[in-house]
Amino acid sequence: MSSLPALSNEFTALVRPLNAAQNEPPLKLWVTQGNRQFKVTLRLADNENGARISMRHLAEVILHETGILPREQRYCFHGISWSNPDLGPWSPGLRDLGLKNGDNVQMVAFHHAVPDWESVHALGTLESRFSKLANEVHAIFYRLHGVST
Repeated sequence: MSSLPALSNEFTALVRPLNAAQNEPPLKLWVTQGNRQFKVTLRLADNENGARISMRHLAEVILHETGILPREQRYCFHGISWSNPDLGPWSPGLRDLGLKNGDNVQMVAFHHAVPDWESVHALGTLESRFSKLANEVHAIFYRLHGVST
């Protein structure tokens, strides 16, 4: 049975200590989509030591908040626009693009509308409401001019 040789200075010189960078502080942004505006706080996960807050983080938070897929998201900020954000570790950092806490990012989404069931129900009652209004208009014209429409 052979044992491993002891590490000498020759081998330990090849091992570099990890310079663990401090995690970025959370980035708080306002995201505006149409007439909706909501606050987004972006944080790094515990296993992302030394990483930076990137487009991927923003796309994932928007997916969670709105259900809009990253490939359907397009962002605009001070003349910079990006769409279909990169979701890999190579994704550009948001602070590298000049974003800072409190900034407002405009989002345009190419997303299929989900029906609002209250609106659908209201549309279903329109026919009866219009027929009542038509009867009222008919009665008003009849009373004013003796004319039926």
